[in-house]
Amino acid sequence: MTDNTAKHKPTPRAILIALAILTVLGCGVTAYMTLRAIAADEARHVTQLEADARNAARGIEDYLGERQRLVRVFVQEHLDLVNRFEEDPDSQALRQEIANLLRQQFPSYFTFTIAGPNGRDLVNDIEGLVGEVCLLNIEEYVHQLSDAEHGEAHYRTVIHPQAGHYHFDVMTPRSDGDRLKGVFFISFFPGPLAGILRANQSPGHSLSVVNTDQPDLLEFGTEGARDKISLRRDIRLNATEMNNVVARADIAHSRWRVIGSIKPDFLAQERSDRWVVAIMIMIAIVCGSTAAAFWVTRAQ
Repeated sequence: MTDNTAKHKPTPRAILIALAILTVLGCGVTAYMTLRAIAADEARHVTQLEADARNAARGIEDYLGERQRLVRVFVQEHLDLVNRFEEDPDSQALRQEIANLLRQQFPSYFTFTIAGPNGRDLVNDIEGLVGEVCLLNIEEYVHQLSDAEHGEAHYRTVIHPQAGHYHFDVMTPRSDGDRLKGVFFISFFPGPLAGILRANQSPGHSLSVVNTDQPDLLEFGTEGARDKISLRRDIRLNATEMNNVVARADIAHSRWRVIGSIKPDFLAQERSDRWVVAIMIMIAIVCGSTAAAFWVTRAQ
């Protein structure tokens, strides 16, 4: 009985081989699980980014819709004042009165103008605050109003570059019954739009808005419009940045698209943290196996 037990007792060499196999398996499983965890982290970031981009796009769309509604209400509430200014567009007193009211109601207000039924600006803009692109957009909007049913049309919002005054525009029609009298036009600074991006941007992620007609052109980011962005980087995305975009959401009634990417340094840090933990586990496995092997050899 004792002889049979002795025959089936594992030899030190077999124990050492088993320990080596277990060590390799343990380290291999640890590495595999770490790779799985890194892939899960990246998938989680993509899912979060897609949700953040959709929420930001919806928030900006709602903001633009609310600006449109408030501008329409403003014109209705101050129709007499607007009509008097239309009759006397050179009156600086009337212009200043309207500007003061707009500034009180809209903190991000920049400037305003009114246009006739042909889309032509009626105001002598001696300060040059209403640029050529804005004037062309007004004419385009009036043509859309003429072609649309029930006098409704949607102006496709875009950032207008103007030295020191990057802005976006909101327009609403002015009507006399069924007759189109023209357009009331207001420009706003994009600060609140940047705030919407910041509110929806998760740690380690980057949300920006690009032009749908030029997908590599940044319209605004969390710090503001292109004039602010240009202080720290190029206003166009490079090929690598375009490839790193993992979330996209178009904003209705605009030339804007929210894009989202994961900051490379953030991902690199997360991977590094995962591997630090994995290496510590592997070291513990090797140390445990080494201690067991030492005990086996000393027991002989």
